[in-house]
Amino acid sequence: KIIGIHGKSFCYKELVWFIPQYGEYIACYDIDANKMEYIDVPGKIYGRPCMEKYCLDNQGERILPKYSDAGWIDGENIYLVPAATDTALILNVKTKKISKTFHLTYHENEYFGCGTYYEGKIWMAPYEGHHLISLDICTNEIQRIDCEREQGIFYGICGYRERIWFSSLTDKGVMFWDIQEKKYGELPCMDMDFKYGKRTYRDIVKYSDTLWLFPWEAEKIIFLDNEKQLFVEYESKVKQGFGVMLEVDMCKDSMYAVSYSHNYMICLHKDNFRYEIYTP
Repeated sequence: KIIGIHGKSFCYKELVWFIPQYGEYIACYDIDANKMEYIDVPGKIYGRPCMEKYCLDNQGERILPKYSDAGWIDGENIYLVPAATDTALILNVKTKKISKTFHLTYHENEYFGCGTYYEGKIWMAPYEGHHLISLDICTNEIQRIDCEREQGIFYGICGYRERIWFSSLTDKGVMFWDIQEKKYGELPCMDMDFKYGKRTYRDIVKYSDTLWLFPWEAEKIIFLDNEKQLFVEYESKVKQGFGVMLEVDMCKDSMYAVSYSHNYMICLHKDNFRYEIYTP
């Protein structure tokens, strides 16, 4: 028995796709036919010194993680961010085929933890390492951009208004990479008292035409006030502690996030501070 066989899942019509974290294959379940299909993980799987602490020990067998993240490009294509594999890829969930691959040459201590798709490029941020990478899905160009922050703090990444944003706070605010100006910057927060601990925020997402950050240690949800150009607190009356949270999905005018620490899911609604809590 292995925990974390799959890291994410995606629905396309009657198909449910499972992206392996510690599993062996990309899996596709056909609900109507009650049938499972499998696609081999492409490329080479190999360890690096920084990967050792992320291996699972299954009765003496060291199992390396395959993919660290995945997300939609459009209604039919999903990008997969590699962990121990040397190949990033695009999976077409309609044709059930891998439509594009990107071979990566890793630095010795490099491990990508999260990704996003924005304006023709897949962006991958390091969980370990010092480079932000972009993959151009039209030209196949792979670009490395030096990261100015220390290792182990890039958990979430999101493209918004010509910038790549990180769920990473500095003493000046939320960090971003400006695509046009080709430099890093920060946008301030209205109140920095909530910032504590190295792992302040876990995820950053675009919802309701703005950015939202979900906490790791901060215990406050914040969002970008576009008029003030500041990040402000989501002032709901949620009584539960947030703990470590991660965006799950968006449906119509609602966004869902799960708290791993406190075992519940919260539904946030567009343009107001109303919410619902669901506890399994």
